[in-house]
Amino acid sequence: MKSIVFAVSLFIIDVSVLNQGIIALVILFIALPFMAVRTIKKREGSVELKKRLIIMGIYATMVVLVFASNHLNNVIAKNWAAVIIRACEQYKLKNGVYPHVLSVLVPELLNEIPTAKYTLLSNQFRYIASTDHHSLMFAAITPFGRTYYTLEEKRWGSID
Repeated sequence: MKSIVFAVSLFIIDVSVLNQGIIALVILFIALPFMAVRTIKKREGSVELKKRLIIMGIYATMVVLVFASNHLNNVIAKNWAAVIIRACEQYKLKNGVYPHVLSVLVPELLNEIPTAKYTLLSNQFRYIASTDHHSLMFAAITPFGRTYYTLEEKRWGSID
């Protein structure tokens, strides 16, 4: 039971706060191999072996769920970005230019500016506007791994 509670706590921290998968990577490349070696060396009775394998399975499941959640959050962010991009294009059709800030899209084209992701940190879109360049950005993997869409070029890219 302790392993489940601890794995769930690590999952929540890795997905909701850090949004990186760093804890999952540490478990995948350090903790699980260490646990596997320790399990093999002990050669304990079947009950103890079964218990150790279940614990390893709990942490392996946590790793998979962290990466799946991060991927899902990035899919959600791209979907919300598409909504904002459409609103920016509609704004340009009506006004001849892209908006200088996203707030001008509310309430006529959007009810509100959506949150990019369901995380506590790095969950907002960043809109960068100049006279000849307009981009919408979100952090795919914080603090680096930023994904952006350039409105003039109508293409996705990434930095970091």
